[in-house]
Amino acid sequence: MKQNTVKTSACICWITGFILFLATGFLIGAMFIRPLLIAGIFLLLVSALCYLWTPESFEISDDLRLTVNYRSGKKEFGSVVKCYRLPGSICCGIRLCGNGGLFAATGLFWDRKYGKFWVYSTSANYKDFVMVETADKKIIISPENPDVWISDCALLIKISG
Repeated sequence: MKQNTVKTSACICWITGFILFLATGFLIGAMFIRPLLIAGIFLLLVSALCYLWTPESFEISDDLRLTVNYRSGKKEFGSVVKCYRLPGSICCGIRLCGNGGLFAATGLFWDRKYGKFWVYSTSANYKDFVMVETADKKIIISPENPDVWISDCALLIKISG
């Protein structure tokens, strides 16, 4: 089972646009103030890395392993035991490590309700989120059609279980 990511949300587009605008401003400003060149190059490098690690699709194999496909590779997780929609937004979540909105939201986060969890989302809208649980990890993804993803995932779990 494979699905593309949901269309990038306006919030993530605005954050991405702002960072790229800022990098351009630093590079133009570097013509007058040399140290701004370092800041501009740094922002462009960070932007390139975030772009390469943006999720493009998600898939669950026949043995129930979740794979997140990036523009530049993939990350595999253990066997899926449960998939469900989040009942509400994640308020007061803390990003422990990762990207909070440049091309996507990716990385390790913490929340009082869910504990530590990984996020691979191209949307800032919690209605697009699906929580995928493996034996040892929780992963939030944003598939193109969350309802179909959840029903297909439940069917795969039922068939293999």
